[in-house]
This record gives sequence, structure tokens and C-alpha cells, in this order.
Amino acid sequence: MKIAFVYDAAYPFVKGGGERRIYELAKRLAEKHEVCWITLRWWNSGNSIEIDGINYISVGKCVDFYTKSGRRRISEALYFGRKVLPALMRERYDVVDCTAFPYFPCFSARFYSMLRNTRLFITWHEVWGDYWLDYLGKLGHLGKFVEKRVAMLKAKHIAVSSLTRRELEKLGASNVVVVPNGVDFKRIESVRPAE
Repeated sequence: MKIAFVYDAAYPFVKGGGERRIYELAKRLAEKHEVCWITLRWWNSGNSIEIDGINYISVGKCVDFYTKSGRRRISEALYFGRKVLPALMRERYDVVDCTAFPYFPCFSARFYSMLRNTRLFITWHEVWGDYWLDYLGKLGHLGKFVEKRVAMLKAKHIAVSSLTRRELEKLGASNVVVVPNGVDFKRIESVRPAE
């Protein structure tokens, strides 16, 4: 099976929880399947690089994610979103798993899944809802609108928690399943605090 993960940030180059989740899944899937990670170019040269059996495919140069005030750049999300479809179209994937945020790549992934009759999964780490208004002021209405449109895309929606599933269902999402991140809370709780 040929599997593509779609997310603009990529582990081990970017060290976030979502990135690590994709990496751990991809690394294990790569033991028996062909796995690609469609992302921005986080490495020094070339359009692709293989790490731990995962073929990282660049759709273009890295651009700043954040403004000087610390907010995520909408221009970066649009840039990555428009680069995803041509990258997907170069191959025939059996499964595409697109991280919901920054939303715009999900539309490209959905279009690809319709053209190629490919299974599409959209993975949600959180739903912002009204927080968009705090984050962007009046422009936050646009964020809420786009978030809702992505939630309504025809796909298997993966929520990493029951809370995220409930919030997705409030937005009108159907076909939502919870797949936790796999954090071993019992092990964490068993570790004695440092002195």
C-alpha cells in the first residue's frame, strides 16, 4: 500500500506533538508499506530525503510560519495548500492522511481523493471554534468558516480525543473516530519527580 501524510511541518526537523505523532505512525507503517510525507523542504538540499523508511517529499521552500506578533501566517497556509495537489498528483496513493490544520491543504487532499478514488483521512488535534475570534478578531470569522468547511469534507475524520470528536460533531462532521495519540499516562505518572 502507498500512504501519504500531508503536513507542512515535519519531524525530526520540527519537534512538535503532531509532527511526532505522524513520524511514529509513518515509521511503523513504513515497515510494510511505502510511506511519503508531503511537507515543506526542511532539509538542506534536494526535493526529497529518506529517514527511517519515510520518504519526505518537498512541495517547496520553507517559509516563516509565524508573524512577528507570534500568529500563524495565513499566507503560509495558502502557499502550502496550493502546493499539495500537484505533489499528490505525481503519484497514485492508496491512502492520504492530511492533518487538519492549517486547513487549506485539506481541500487539495479532498480534490485528489475524488480524482483518484483514494481514501482520505483528516486528523484533528483540536477544534478552535470561537477561539478564532480571540486569535484574529473580526477576521476570526473567516477562520471559523474555513474550519467548519474542512470538518464537513467527505473523509474519515480522526480526532485525537473525545473532546475533539464532540467539537467536530458540533461543526457538522460525520464519520469521526477517536484515535488517541498513544501517550502512556500510567508510565508518566509512575516517574518520580526530580528534586
